Amino acid sequence: MYQLSTKKITNLFVFLLVCFTVSTQAQNLTGMVRNTSGQPVKYALIAHSNNTSIYTKTDVNGAFSIPGTTATVLKVAALKYATIPNYIATSTSGIIITMQPDPLLATDVFHISFDHLRPGPTYTKNEMKNDFSLAYTSGFYEGTPDTDRASVDYNVSRDQGGVSLKVRFPQGKLKTADSGVDTRIDLAGTFNTNNFQSEDLYLSYWVKFSDNFEFNKCGGKLPSLGGSTVNSTQDRWKGRIMWRNGGAIQFYMELPDNSFSADNDTRFWGPVAVPTTSSDICDLRYQPYLGSPGWHNIELHYKFETPGMNDGLFEGWVDGANYESINASVFNNYRPAGTTRENITINTILLSAF
Repeated sequence: MYQLSTKKITNLFVFLLVCFTVSTQAQNLTGMVRNTSGQPVKYALIAHSNNTSIYTKTDVNGAFSIPGTTATVLKVAALKYATIPNYIATSTSGIIITMQPDPLLATDVFHISFDHLRPGPTYTKNEMKNDFSLAYTSGFYEGTPDTDRASVDYNVSRDQGGVSLKVRFPQGKLKTADSGVDTRIDLAGTFNTNNFQSEDLYLSYWVKFSDNFEFNKCGGKLPSLGGSTVNSTQDRWKGRIMWRNGGAIQFYMELPDNSFSADNDTRFWGPVAVPTTSSDICDLRYQPYLGSPGWHNIELHYKFETPGMNDGLFEGWVDGANYESINASVFNNYRPAGTTRENITINTILLSAF
């Protein structure tokens, strides 16, 4: 059964080789992503909807190339645009994908989802800067294990089919150089332009701690709002909040003139959970809002005073209730007339967790 002629064997081999080459020839989908004004959308994510590990990002001209055929279903996502979850091309080249504005921007100043971030670990500093037009980041991969503290999770999300940013806090590590992530997102595009200004603003987001998270430690920072003087980084302020022992929440304002100190004025949300005579802030046990498993919604409101009215405040809600409100006369003291600080505004999201 093996005694075929040399000619027949050769012909058979060539025939099989040709069939194999044709059947597995790689195909790509190529095209452009634009907005409704015809401008390119750069750094948009193009991924296979059923396998997001196959992905690419558009270049600065909005161009892309990704393996696929006209039967491939694509996910297309970019910051400030509505995600297209199931795009099917009608050709393999010259594809033009038009993205609509994020509908939530009709009512919100700024809306962030992580749909446009590529999946997986070792999410790099340059990727974060490109995807959010940032000037500064900490805790995103720079080629060493100690900088690899952020990943994009397509399996764990509050909403079905959503995406979350997962942040790691290495045991025994503190501050932004060694723990968690920290960056500033300007509300109008890039932190350097600083061309969005407000004196009355709300921030809402969802956060989930791992079920075995060690809330018996002193605490850490969570996302919040901040700002500076108009068109400048001068007199920058940070309207921090912290998680504390047991999963409590605390206001922790940072002002350049140190006119507010959380260590001297606790500013905890809700009632005391465990009484103590200790004066150490790390020993205080207030309502453990974040200590229960699952997703939690945090909403913050910062309002500067109307001149002469002493009506400034900062307040917060967790899971829609149990809010804490502080009359923020500190803002009055912080913005004296006739100084650079009288023009301070809210213009930055502090995407911090460390």
